[in-house]
Amino acid sequence: MRWIIATILTYLYGIVGTTIAAAAAMVVALLGDRTGRFWWPISRYWSYGMLKAGGVTRIHVEGIEHIRDSSSGGILMSNHESHLDPPMFIYLSNNYPLHFLVKHTLFYFPIFGQSLWATGHIYINRSNRSNAFHSLEKASQSIAQGKRIYVFPEGTRSRTGELLPFKKGGFHLAIKAKVPIFPAAIAGTREILPPGWTNKGTGPVAVVFGPPIPTDQYTLKNKDALKSYAFDQISTLKKKAHQIRQTMLSEPD
Repeated sequence: MRWIIATILTYLYGIVGTTIAAAAAMVVALLGDRTGRFWWPISRYWSYGMLKAGGVTRIHVEGIEHIRDSSSGGILMSNHESHLDPPMFIYLSNNYPLHFLVKHTLFYFPIFGQSLWATGHIYINRSNRSNAFHSLEKASQSIAQGKRIYVFPEGTRSRTGELLPFKKGGFHLAIKAKVPIFPAAIAGTREILPPGWTNKGTGPVAVVFGPPIPTDQYTLKNKDALKSYAFDQISTLKKKAHQIRQTMLSEPD
């Protein structure tokens, strides 16, 4: 019964709450708010509601200073196990707006898609090589100008909980823009809302951030070395996040 209620709340908020927040963010962005001074707090308010509706009971965060103490543009990378992952990182990013590199099909959704465009998120069509390259070039310019972009290096949600092989796009971006990678890992969202259509219940979530990974010593020719290094860092952070979550499970709410 508990998972049924959680599923209903998740999708009810996902439809109604997202539509209202997206419309509000789109309006203020179109009125001239390009920096996120007004639309970013709307996004964070929405994300907190999404996490609560989705079943997140507690959040434990370590290493948040690695992204909050930096004022530079860059690429935030983490493992990806649930639709709750993006709201979590939006909520934790404080006053520094995150922009997403997202599938082009999301831009077709009424209101939500237009809001993504108005607030400066970047679409990528992986089925069209030239279009994907253009999107990466646009994203590179945005990052170099100070934007911070959130990328799932796995490309999709892991259905097993194991870290999937990383794709090259995010590392190409980081090297081209000459900006750091902010590695992070999340544990617990898959246990609450795994890939699929139903919640499995409620529970705590742990998020761990690692030190920024500089990219100035890499070139496009050796981006595989950067990819391997980032994989190892995020894998280590992921293990730590799961250990923290196991401790949280043994503590009273």
